[in-house]
Amino acid sequence: MEFVRMKRLIEKGYEALASCVLEALEEEEPELAVICGLPLVELANAEKGSYVIESWYNEAMELGRRALELARREGVPSWLRDDVEKIWEILRESGWGRLTGF
Repeated sequence: MEFVRMKRLIEKGYEALASCVLEALEEEEPELAVICGLPLVELANAEKGSYVIESWYNEAMELGRRALELARREGVPSWLRDDVEKIWEILRESGWGRLTGF
């Protein structure tokens, strides 16, 4: 796959997941925030340091932090609790944990 095409596909992934998290935050839907927030922070975490799409890293982590806060404030069903913990773990390991207040 050509690098430019691959970069555009990654960017589309960021755009779709970020849009989903933003919508969930606006609607105060913690389940959807976690469902979209986890792959968003996983993508940013996997891609960090590569500078393929460096402009998305901070925004993705910030949205993950906000999704985590909503989930913790509003609660999520038991089947999503592991995903909440995964978001927290990624944020913590990436240096964003101190910004979550948890």
